[in-house]
Amino acid sequence: MPRKLCPSILVKRRFINALLSMSFATTVFAPLADAAPLRYSIADSYNPQSLSVHLPIAKIGKLALPGATLNIDDNTIDVEAVPEALFDPRTVLSGVVITAATQPAQQPNKVVGLAYFFSGSWMPYLSQQPVFELVETTDGKMISGLILEGDNKSLVIHKTDGNNESIEFTRITNISSPRAFTFQIQLLAQPQQAARFIEGEALGARFQPASAGGNLATLPRPLFKPLGDEHGLKAAPFGALILCNFISLVAPAIAAPLVLARSNNGAKEKVIKANLGH
Repeated sequence: MPRKLCPSILVKRRFINALLSMSFATTVFAPLADAAPLRYSIADSYNPQSLSVHLPIAKIGKLALPGATLNIDDNTIDVEAVPEALFDPRTVLSGVVITAATQPAQQPNKVVGLAYFFSGSWMPYLSQQPVFELVETTDGKMISGLILEGDNKSLVIHKTDGNNESIEFTRITNISSPRAFTFQIQLLAQPQQAARFIEGEALGARFQPASAGGNLATLPRPLFKPLGDEHGLKAAPFGALILCNFISLVAPAIAAPLVLARSNNGAKEKVIKANLGH
């Protein structure tokens, strides 16, 4: 005859089974929730490769980016984060994808490449100001100078001889600069491939300095605790700030009538006493 379990034991077992099921589902399906659509077009003789993806990113080089989002649209990079004392994400870093390629060539599981960052309020925390940059090209040339600007197809470098030169991405093999970073974007599963396009799901991105210059000292990003941390202004300090402002505005309005009333009462008493002859 099977042994009967008391109701309390049955409830406990069902609760434990439910927890185990939730843990299993979280372990299996959590990566899927973080996956982001990725589209990559292969370069040809006339056009550079094109990469588009939007996904969370935790770090670029040594710069931590809690709560940040990496937005790549047709090779243009924008990194959005919430600066201190603000509520909404702002673009803190901007750059371009110089080169990108899938690896391995057959049945790729990642996209690797080279990126360069031009501007943004957090640039001093990402890299030092370069004094000399070197661009290597497919024909074996090494062009030295300072990179001035660029778009989704080319860079403009001010060469050491004083002239400016536009270099298309299809000619660039490497850049030695503290603002250049190699990247790797992991793909979730076998992507769909067409003649020139690859579409898949990206799991995450990792950026590392492309040269030794990227490891030089940079400015630490300051965190002002009263105004919130790297995730932006928190509710508690904001509430305290509003309360202090409210008190500073309301307190004088309450105190002023009381002080005036007391002073007026004193004046009236003096008048009455004088009239009574006291």
